[in-house]
Amino acid sequence: MIFGDKNSFAIESEFTSQNGWWIYGRFRVWVGGTAIGTYSEEVLNLNGTTGKLREPVSGAPISIGRLPAAEFLNRVFETYYGGDHYDQAKHQVWGRFQWLSYSEGFETVFSAIALVGNDIRIVWRVFDNSPVLEQYVPTTEYSAVSSEFISWLDQGYAARRAGIEK
Repeated sequence: MIFGDKNSFAIESEFTSQNGWWIYGRFRVWVGGTAIGTYSEEVLNLNGTTGKLREPVSGAPISIGRLPAAEFLNRVFETYYGGDHYDQAKHQVWGRFQWLSYSEGFETVFSAIALVGNDIRIVWRVFDNSPVLEQYVPTTEYSAVSSEFISWLDQGYAARRAGIEK
């Protein structure tokens, strides 16, 4: 199932199998015509993987919104990998922009997201040192696609788990 426009912002997902309470599926996002995520892998926890789509996107001050894409992405990931110790101040500024990275099916992707003006700025790179890519998506489009997907996902979980004891 695809929600949205692959050339701007879309979410693609399907339920693949079920073993009692456990429901498996596939999930990826499309940003600017590029697929992000490993759709070939089954994901055990679609709710956990897609959790960032349920959260509001953090607003970025003008100074962060103006950073070149590569610098923005690097600052977000320096928060997690830039030193030997946890830096709370750095995490409060930059950690809130981390997007789907490290979710199941997104282990090979660095991605960051921020609300900049009336647009959602999505920046990403695959670990294989691919170039940093970015796309601005209207907030209304991002919200509508995410909401439609979450509704479909929640209804699918409820239908598949109906009558099953945990």
